[in-house]
Amino acid sequence: MTDLMPCPFCGCEMSIAIRYYSGMKINHYSIVHPDNGCILENYESLETSACGELVDKWNRRMSE
Repeated sequence: MTDLMPCPFCGCEMSIAIRYYSGMKINHYSIVHPDNGCILENYESLETSACGELVDKWNRRMSE
């Protein structure tokens, strides 16, 4: 998995929270701010590759 770019607002390193809802068979991926627990990006999918898609989406910046 690719490393996450830091938070564009405060520069903190980010982390990924992964939850699996077995009843619905859905993976829920969130990019979370480590200090305050704010969820800055969400993605739900049946595919395990969605985590990589979320990282790619997060790492894209408007200036690029």
